[in-house]
Amino acid sequence: MLNKMKKKPTFIYSDEEGALTSNDVQGYLKKEKIEVIMTRNHAHFVERFIRTFKMMLRKRLDNDIKQGKDNIQWVDYIFQIMLTYNNKNEHNSIEMTPAEARKEDKQLDVKLNLELKAKRDRRYPDLKIGDKVKIMLKYNKMKKEHDPLYSDTKYEIEKIEEKKGLTFFFVNGRMRLRNELLK
Repeated sequence: MLNKMKKKPTFIYSDEEGALTSNDVQGYLKKEKIEVIMTRNHAHFVERFIRTFKMMLRKRLDNDIKQGKDNIQWVDYIFQIMLTYNNKNEHNSIEMTPAEARKEDKQLDVKLNLELKAKRDRRYPDLKIGDKVKIMLKYNKMKKEHDPLYSDTKYEIEKIEEKKGLTFFFVNGRMRLRNELLK
């Protein structure tokens, strides 16, 4: 699969997907030097990609079923879908295809388009090392609407680190994003 992708990712941004936390996958990712950045919130742009991917897959499967093809394997469509997704579909958020967005001379345009379209209605107080914060609780399907989103216990921010254009806060021995913390 990595051969068809042409370029290995340097990091994966995900919600707390169980498959990514298994020892086998963690070992593989470490060996390949692929960092995993996990959030307790949903990774919204990934959720949108998954819906788009499923829609593109469903169209192809439905077409082949209609034509009476046998032994259809959904994995056989991955490469074709990714080619279409990356090269033919202009994305609203960046106003170009992902293949165009990867070009060195387009990086500023991508950043500008993302900044212009970003929703900035949330206001978070600044955090510094030593501040006490509550942490977002892990998502649970059985959770009720009235259950708290954040821990009752307050934890201290141990370290703050910038990487890959994001600010990470180390709290309770784990790297977290700002939206996972409540001051």
